[in-house]
Amino acid sequence: MIFLSSLKWDANTLHRLLDLHCATNSGLGGPNFFENLPFTDRGSLPEPEELYYSAENRVLENRRISKTLKTPVVVLEESENVEEVEDAEELDKNEVEKAKMDSEEVLSAESSSWHKGCIAEQLWAAHSNILRSTAAYAAMIRGAARFGAADRAWELAEEAISASHKLPLPVYNDLLRCAHECNNTDDVWPRLCQGFELLRNAKLFPNVTTFTFALYSLYKSNAKALKGDKSQDYADKALGLLSEARRLGIQPTLGLYANLLRTVYMSRHAQSGRGYRLAELLTEILTDLETRCWEEISRADVFNSTDDYDFANTAMICATADPSSAFSLQLVQRVYDLLHTRCGDRRFLLRNSLEARNFYSRYLLTKLLHGGGRVHDLRDLYRHHRQIFHADQGVYKVLLHRLKGVIARWEETFEDLKKGAAERNGIDKETLDTLESSASLAFEVLGEMVFDFVAITTKLPRRLPVYISDTLMPFYFVDPWCEVRSPFSHCRHPLRAISEAGSRAAYRAAAAFAELLCCQDSPTAITTSTAASPLLSTAEFTALVRMALHPTAFNTGADAQQTVAERETNERALACAIDLIMASCRSVATYGTPVSDVAAVEVLRSCWHTSSEVITWVVYLTLLLLIVV
Repeated sequence: MIFLSSLKWDANTLHRLLDLHCATNSGLGGPNFFENLPFTDRGSLPEPEELYYSAENRVLENRRISKTLKTPVVVLEESENVEEVEDAEELDKNEVEKAKMDSEEVLSAESSSWHKGCIAEQLWAAHSNILRSTAAYAAMIRGAARFGAADRAWELAEEAISASHKLPLPVYNDLLRCAHECNNTDDVWPRLCQGFELLRNAKLFPNVTTFTFALYSLYKSNAKALKGDKSQDYADKALGLLSEARRLGIQPTLGLYANLLRTVYMSRHAQSGRGYRLAELLTEILTDLETRCWEEISRADVFNSTDDYDFANTAMICATADPSSAFSLQLVQRVYDLLHTRCGDRRFLLRNSLEARNFYSRYLLTKLLHGGGRVHDLRDLYRHHRQIFHADQGVYKVLLHRLKGVIARWEETFEDLKKGAAERNGIDKETLDTLESSASLAFEVLGEMVFDFVAITTKLPRRLPVYISDTLMPFYFVDPWCEVRSPFSHCRHPLRAISEAGSRAAYRAAAAFAELLCCQDSPTAITTSTAASPLLSTAEFTALVRMALHPTAFNTGADAQQTVAERETNERALACAIDLIMASCRSVATYGTPVSDVAAVEVLRSCWHTSSEVITWVVYLTLLLLIVV
């Protein structure tokens, strides 16, 4: 404070310095300042990738900090210097109380919030003879409003208006945006009305940002009330603001629509009997955007506010608010198409990685749970959104359930074919072909899912995730060697429980698993600790070995005759199975644990079917493993 007051600067320099500190919160930033990235150098802008993943990194950082112990507070000893205490008592009581309140505010304030001890406030107090212009008031009001000091912003605004300063429109807009943060404000609507009254008295014409920020305060006020098990019905007021904007000839933007939808969405909890239908409102908004301005939006646009980037995720949330509705699936697809198929790629409207994940997770869940569709549609969904499926276990499990259901229906039909009861159960040729092709494709997708899990995994955990283990189980129970003739065509190839394409996908996933297991160091190292557990369970290892051996069932002719390509394929499959068994032996904690014996028998079975010789080196090695284990 002394340093700031002792320097002699001209008025222009002081105003520019105040603008800088108000715009950056004295360099500390805030929730909307570069996404609150932990920059040490505020002079350099962040990379786009840093901004995109900043929210996700901030969540992970908060979790890490919450696990650390808090620094113990040093308690002052009771034996203080008596003379210093007596000297302090001689100070003016009002000065002491004021200094105490200011220091408490500074200490209790967050590092990214505005407080009376910040440099901007110090400049404001130290140069009161110069920094009382309209521009200085505007900078202070906007800085306080932006960085969490709403009461201070409104206080400065009233002071400026009393001094007959004509504040510009952006100042009133920021006052409306921070209205929900004012203390003792359970109902934000009177405060918003006060802001519009100030705007009318200043004879300023509102713009689209004015209504966008007013709707933002309605939304945030309701969100804050919901945390206290309360809710305000602001839907009618929000729709009234939209009507007023249109009456004034103001075209709504993405940000205005986003805050409108969020306000109505939050208000639906307080509606009883009557209420606004969110689906109809979203339909009207989508129609307006599709016909009016969507083609004009591009990555190079400078949007009116950061709220514009909230529209896509908000629209998807509102579209999935009532997933049981038949209309919901159409709305979800329309919102999705806005970002992908209509007028090119618009994914830049997703602010960060967390919002993108939420957007696609809601879309995929709705499509999987209520979209029906064939296995081809499920395959396309997975291939287009692999990262989302592996990042969101809920979406992954729903897809896995759908695919396992398709395979289960084929297995029931296959059992009927073996018993000769297919025709009696009303299964015709078309149904049989559909079930077989669907099951084949389902096995292919399951193999891709396992392969992708290995591809994105640098090191396997001590235990496989449950959803990955469940993905392996369909391959564990299927028998590729069993053949059944179709009752509808004698010329057709025999039917099997798993198709050749499905077996190839299974082998590809097993080979990737074997390679990763061979590269593992500590989890697969031999240990004498009885508390250690094997990397994979018996069922998981057996499933992987069977997946590796599935192609051998399709590469054996009469009397075990094989082409060169078939023999090479079988050798690769057997080598992969042996690698998996060796990995299982290394991961056994104690001798006698039945991890690889069943898998070894599967290798012997494949050797029996595929080898024309009496015994091979694979048989020798497998028998040796059985004896050792």
